[in-house]
Amino acid sequence: MFDLKQLFERFCEYSNEKLYWDMDSGEWTKLVLDFFGQEGKSRKVNVESNYMLVDQVWRGTRHEILLALEHENKGDMTEILNKEVEHLIDLRALQKIGIFYPSEGDEKDFLDKALSKIMERKEAIPLQEQYALILGRSTTKAHRRAIRFHLRTCGFPLPMLEWKMVEEKIIFQARKASPEKV
Repeated sequence: MFDLKQLFERFCEYSNEKLYWDMDSGEWTKLVLDFFGQEGKSRKVNVESNYMLVDQVWRGTRHEILLALEHENKGDMTEILNKEVEHLIDLRALQKIGIFYPSEGDEKDFLDKALSKIMERKEAIPLQEQYALILGRSTTKAHRRAIRFHLRTCGFPLPMLEWKMVEEKIIFQARKASPEKV
């Protein structure tokens, strides 16, 4: 199994001053998936994109799915729960990461509903899986635009009763290039 805290820290280091809140959704997603793709390859796993509606999977030497990754930076939280979180739940993988951006007011409800969905499935099909959510939101730090990311986990090896807050990082947003004068 991968050290999800270390992976989160590396993701934050990589993303620092590269993302900005109103950048194109496709560019943002590409940057995130490129990071995880590079990480997977550096760990000598086979990285596969868009597998069964999941953005990225890492496969082991026996073609088993070691890690599944889903990223969504737009849409409402109900839609994300019913599509992206469900995709992660449906796929058999040792570790599953969802990267989402709920508003501060929606975060607790999102976490509760995601856990409820996971628990429902776990009762029907008991598997030893670890889930991680990386949640992000716009903020400021030292008078600069920033993004607050935090990592929460649940599941194996701990009981899947609640989300455990693992770590929080604040990264700076990229400074947008000013349009050139013609």
